[in-house]
Amino acid sequence: SLIDTPVMRWYLSGFEDVQFVDGVAPGTTGVAVIAPEASELLLGDGYASASFDIAQTGEQLEESFDLTRELKWRFFKENRRVLLRERATIWLYLADLP
Repeated sequence: SLIDTPVMRWYLSGFEDVQFVDGVAPGTTGVAVIAPEASELLLGDGYASASFDIAQTGEQLEESFDLTRELKWRFFKENRRVLLRERATIWLYLADLP
């Protein structure tokens, strides 16, 4: 998972009481919870969420030359790669926000 990485630890280093865990227990009342987007968490009422990209990579479609695809790239800058995204969701406990 891209949640518990040195980069994410650095991003969150200015916050107090940051914990990296393998799972979140139902009824957790943390101020913020960040998890992979596909995670289904059973958080209590009062949380609002938003999803965002945390990593993006490109994968070449084909190695062979295709004139049509090359012209689309040259004239329209149409991407020749498939973009793979890793997304995360942050849940904020609204009662604890100012």
